[in-house]
Amino acid sequence: MHYSTGLKDNAHSILTIDNKGKIMHHQENCCHNHNHGHDHNHDHDHDHAHDHDHDHSHTPQTDTDRIQKIISHWLKHNDDHIKNYHEWSEKAKNENLPEVSKILKEVADISVTLNDKFQKALSILG
Repeated sequence: MHYSTGLKDNAHSILTIDNKGKIMHHQENCCHNHNHGHDHNHDHDHDHAHDHDHDHSHTPQTDTDRIQKIISHWLKHNDDHIKNYHEWSEKAKNENLPEVSKILKEVADISVTLNDKFQKALSILG
């Protein structure tokens, strides 16, 4: 049995969590499929790498457990993207594209703010 978050990420994946806490991405219109070395696949139309830590306990999870797990997942996922935004901001700067560099830096800053909100939610959840 899978619990659908009802949310789609920017690659139009539908995020679900099974009753064991495994997070899965189901792609509607995918271009390729890749695996991050753990028990679920991600389908994306862009290339990026990120790792996820997942608890593989066999006890049924509550919605609160699932909320905590998906927020932790988003937090880690955003951390990976923040690193990429900074890297590409620097590359844009080196290519004499200061406006693009500035925009990518702003996106990274916005993502940090999002992660601060996710951290606050996790602290409320305990």
